[in-house]
Amino acid sequence: MKTNNERGAFIQSDLAPFFLITFSLLLNLGWMYYTNYTEEDAFITFRISQQIASGNGFVYNIGEPMYGSTTPLLTLLLALWIKFISADVVFAARLINIIATAVMLFFSWQAVKALNRSSFEQIGVLLALLTSSKLIYMNTQGMEIPLALALLAVSWYFWLKDRPNLAGLMCGLLLWTRIDLAFWVLILIVLASFSRLKDAFRIAFISAVTYVPWVVFAFFYFGSPIPFTVTAKWVAYNLFNESPYLGQLSVVLQYLSPFRADGNLSLWGTAIAFLLAVWGIWANRSMPKKGLVLLMIFIGFEAARLTLTRTTYFSRYFVPILWAAMVLAGVGFGSLWARLKDTRLDKKFFFLFAIILFMLQLQTGLHFAKLTRERQIYRHERSLKAMGIWLKNNAAPNSMVQLEPLGYVGYYSEQWMLDEVGLVTPAVVELKRQRIQAENYASIFKPDYVIVHCGDTLRIPPASDVDPNYSLAIKFDPLHFTETTSVEPALPWLSCYEIWERQ
Repeated sequence: MKTNNERGAFIQSDLAPFFLITFSLLLNLGWMYYTNYTEEDAFITFRISQQIASGNGFVYNIGEPMYGSTTPLLTLLLALWIKFISADVVFAARLINIIATAVMLFFSWQAVKALNRSSFEQIGVLLALLTSSKLIYMNTQGMEIPLALALLAVSWYFWLKDRPNLAGLMCGLLLWTRIDLAFWVLILIVLASFSRLKDAFRIAFISAVTYVPWVVFAFFYFGSPIPFTVTAKWVAYNLFNESPYLGQLSVVLQYLSPFRADGNLSLWGTAIAFLLAVWGIWANRSMPKKGLVLLMIFIGFEAARLTLTRTTYFSRYFVPILWAAMVLAGVGFGSLWARLKDTRLDKKFFFLFAIILFMLQLQTGLHFAKLTRERQIYRHERSLKAMGIWLKNNAAPNSMVQLEPLGYVGYYSEQWMLDEVGLVTPAVVELKRQRIQAENYASIFKPDYVIVHCGDTLRIPPASDVDPNYSLAIKFDPLHFTETTSVEPALPWLSCYEIWERQ
């Protein structure tokens, strides 16, 4: 049995954080192994990387330069992997995810340490980050999110350590990874100017020098430095959206809960995280806390931006502020732990509080892992991927395929994709601006194949003297859509697709 002094020495050493980081990586690897999950949209980036490695240029459809990826850094890293190491792009993306997660955890800890926070607060931050099933899910799906979080943490750390050159470099790379995180860079520069104006200028200059080469390339190659996916999503989801701002804010706040839940339970989790963050800042108000001010301003600004622009249709947009919120909540958790460690409450109230939070994390996390695994098996593997392989084996090369789920099908089919959101199809975006719905696209573009959800024949144009008929070529229905199943209620429909062929 370890004595209290031995436990205290372990907590106050660097062994505990390294142990937690290692444990977190094992959790992420376990999640990858159990769920085998790769996000649908990740395969859009994979296909562009494959085109680059094959010498076709930064394109999605061959011969059509399109800024169809908002993460050029990850795209180019994967292209280098495919070109010089292996064609297994999924493994490469997962490897980058794991390395980036380790970097994020390490530099989040080091940043809190640079703020002279106690060992309890340092451990509290790591516990908050590693136990969040939302972060585990987002860090293991093959996308750029963990790379962005790593660069957030590293730029934060170098700024706190008064290393403006390195902070500027990390901010520049962050823009290469996710342009929507430009506001983090701006907030960091503004706060740096209050301490040393010279450092703020250096961060801004090096950030710009690092990012400008991509801006110049994008301007001349694509005709615009703005990702076309940003324009397409704005037209598809925002342009005609008049939903109440309060509902949009509720979506953002629910996501900031430490554990994955819905409705009131999620908002209770957000409230707990908020109270812990407030406590951590108040209890240590005499310590230097400009770094925590950066996180607070970033959360407030991003929550307002996402709400006012109604950009709440993808939960991955909330992950950067979830990371910042978990850091603040972890500081509060550790501060409360340190305050109660020598009192009777240490073994009663605090222990019970910690156990309740842990059980909520465990229960919701295991359920979430099960749902994620089922979605990967039935929707991604047995439906979307299977459709892509079928099209590659049965369709003529360069057949035009109209569909909404662009990722898996586009990557595995290697056909010409006409996506109904318009991410890589400018003509679709123009139709959406005119409020022409997806039901009319097949009549306008006359694709060789149309992929629809089972029974959604509105997208199939009727036969006429001018246009030939479309006939059902094959159906993919791994969960028997019309039958009752034991899986997620929406999953049978999400997994059921039909491929219609133009005669």
